[in-house]
Amino acid sequence: MKKIFDRSKKSNENIAESLLVPTILLISLISLIYFRNETAVRLVGPDSIGFITLILGVILSFVLFVPFYIYGLKAKSEKLSRKQLGFNIVTLSVATAIMTILVTAIGVELASQAFKELTLDKYTSSVIVGIYAGLVVYLLVPASINLNTQSIVRIFSVVMVCGMLLSMITSSNPLWWQINFSSLGSIAGPSAKVFNFTLLLSGMVLITMSFHLLDDIRKLMISGSNKSKNARINILKGLFVFIGICMAGVGVFTYAENPLMHNLSAYSMVLGFAIIIIGLKKILPFIDATFLANSYFTLAVIGVCYFLFTRVHYLNLTAFELLAFGITFAWLVLFVRKISSLHGEV
Repeated sequence: MKKIFDRSKKSNENIAESLLVPTILLISLISLIYFRNETAVRLVGPDSIGFITLILGVILSFVLFVPFYIYGLKAKSEKLSRKQLGFNIVTLSVATAIMTILVTAIGVELASQAFKELTLDKYTSSVIVGIYAGLVVYLLVPASINLNTQSIVRIFSVVMVCGMLLSMITSSNPLWWQINFSSLGSIAGPSAKVFNFTLLLSGMVLITMSFHLLDDIRKLMISGSNKSKNARINILKGLFVFIGICMAGVGVFTYAENPLMHNLSAYSMVLGFAIIIIGLKKILPFIDATFLANSYFTLAVIGVCYFLFTRVHYLNLTAFELLAFGITFAWLVLFVRKISSLHGEV
């Protein structure tokens, strides 16, 4: 029997292309029914183009991600335990939906600022919504099928950066930075919920990413006994899971309600990264000297920042937290890119 689709990236692109036009037509028709009583449709506000695209973004993310992610795992012959598969699906589908919402919201806001007071008829509005839905399908389907470590770290980056920026922008206290970074999660209002949920979800995504990353690392370990390799991988896995739990803990334990657990989670997260960097040569002997030197330099910079904060008082708490978090975040991205490049994904 002739296969309609092979398992290549090209065939995955064909799947997205085959769904593109039907999605545009179907969603345009549904939107036209939704806008049937509207004579002038706005870009933002209730019953607007922006409103329906945000709702559609969430629905399409959940409807598309799960089946095509599972399809991709089967295509790549990747077998996950039932618990791990369930954790990955919940975490990544929510993260994908959040990412879609954030990107869509930014696009809608830019359009509303560029075309102030613009209204469109229901036909044009419906086509715009249909094209948006088609674009989401076209981008999301191949990404879900080809999901790998690099893809997950992009999701992690978008969710983390956009969530933090949204929390800063919407904070009811514009001078939050004079207190500390963690005050964003304690100030009354929606910004605190955004801050804490972002950290919780990012921690879960980091744990999910570690499973994929360690699979890549396992394939790179060609020397040593299986027992030795498994021990090193389990150590690295434990450290990444620990960091993910600590990151989630920063969001769960707010500074105002439980400062001890909040600070313990935050400092433990940095400590976990430090242990990985210090033991990197022992855990992963194949890592080159240049990356090791850059990693040690990264750790040294964090140490200098801590000295400038605690001894010299050149940095305040907010500056130290932002620098320490930003540096460890950047190192994580570089580490994933290094492993992916060695594994042949880049």
